[in-house]
Amino acid sequence: MPKKGNKSLTYSMCKNARVIARGRREGFNEDIDIILDMIEKHCEEVSAKWKKSKQTVMHAVYAPGRIAKQKRRVNLANAARAIAAWLRGDKLDLTEEEKMKYEEIQASLNKLGGVEQVKQLPEDMKVFLRSKAEELQASKQSGSLTSMRSKAQDAQATLESIGKELNALNQRTGIEGFLFAVKPDHGFNFPTQFIMTEKAGRFLCMGMKKVPTDLLKELELFVVGDIESLVLNHNERLCQIKGKISQEIKTGLFEITGKDMPMQYEQYLKLVADYGVMIRNWPEEVPFTALSKISSLYQLRILLDSLSLPDSSKRCKWEHLPKDEWKAKQEEYIQAVRNKGPKKRTLVAAEDYDESATNDEPTKKKQKTAKAIRSSPNGEDGNKPMERNSHKKVVKKPREKRGRTAAKNTYLTI
Repeated sequence: MPKKGNKSLTYSMCKNARVIARGRREGFNEDIDIILDMIEKHCEEVSAKWKKSKQTVMHAVYAPGRIAKQKRRVNLANAARAIAAWLRGDKLDLTEEEKMKYEEIQASLNKLGGVEQVKQLPEDMKVFLRSKAEELQASKQSGSLTSMRSKAQDAQATLESIGKELNALNQRTGIEGFLFAVKPDHGFNFPTQFIMTEKAGRFLCMGMKKVPTDLLKELELFVVGDIESLVLNHNERLCQIKGKISQEIKTGLFEITGKDMPMQYEQYLKLVADYGVMIRNWPEEVPFTALSKISSLYQLRILLDSLSLPDSSKRCKWEHLPKDEWKAKQEEYIQAVRNKGPKKRTLVAAEDYDESATNDEPTKKKQKTAKAIRSSPNGEDGNKPMERNSHKKVVKKPREKRGRTAAKNTYLTI
């Protein structure tokens, strides 16, 4: 993209610049793909030689420490020229000791005759300049250690460019839209802003019956005032935070082992012994157990914050174990399995055990059927056939006539 000067660029000039930049990116990516194809070919040769799968060789090639990132060397003169910007606060936040160190270096450079004489500084000052320059270089790649002022400037410049692009898009295509931007917390010094096209503004005022400034205030109160936590109940907040923690732990485990598997806290020692990885910097306030057993929202927030700390030395993360420590963990796991012993068998209850029962003659209680109960007199076992009573006869006795009705024969037992 050509730099904007006093003369504003036309639409055709910006379009041509975007086409050129796109072509450069595509050419660069094609060269990277060629390098990756060469690596894959070499991996295939190695896999055929050592009789291993291609995925195993590729995982070993891309393992941490195999391909080292080439860092750009820090120019000491450039680091000395940025001293004034460091003191103004345009780079990173400094402590009082670091500010005093920079002022001391600046005074020494003035005595020596300028920035060009930076190589004549003492060795400790050179080391300090290089370390701060490397820290700034790392922060530009991650964006995690930038100062509050630089973050606010970045947000302001980005929103201005988005507003210009949205207005230009509306003029070219007629697309309507709006964007609200508020600060994330009270410590972030950034004014609320809104970007909208003409019809989108009329929709907010007449359709939704809302003034943009009122919507901005409500959004800022929702974000900064943490009203979202009041909208959700306790269980919903627990589920939400537990999901984020599980995703962070599972992602870190996949990145370090290359296998997509769930985190089982009960089998953690087996996982350490098998793969040689371990979680470091677990918060002391949080018990190392399954998340389903933690019901404290305070402890879950501490764990989530420790998993997303910008400082990698203090962040809770997965790390590879040294060989000696890995071997010790393997021995500890073997000893734990031995101490646990074989699986215990379940014992038969005393009331279910029959002493008279033998292997030859198992005793089984015979249950009566409904047919046997009906066939036996007085509720006894009905194995014997029922005897007929010979002294009883069944005879017919005519019924006396009543009027003109016919007599009916009935059976009586004598």
